[in-house]
Amino acid sequence: KKSIQVIKCLIVKGNGEHTDTFKENVLKYFVKINKVQMDHEEHLLHLEKVIDEINHNLARMLSSRTGDATINS
Repeated sequence: KKSIQVIKCLIVKGNGEHTDTFKENVLKYFVKINKVQMDHEEHLLHLEKVIDEINHNLARMLSSRTGDATINS
């Protein structure tokens, strides 16, 4: 649960035109996860997908501002 709250904070604190739609999508996604009963492993896989999507969107947002999509992982 803690990691989900951290992700929410990151998304809420972000700015830029992509952020609001992306924030809504991720929050909707977490609401969906919370409603559906999943085993631990399945939940982690879903969370991993969301984190990948967040990274992808952050890279896109950064590249639209700086012209460079490289993020050090």
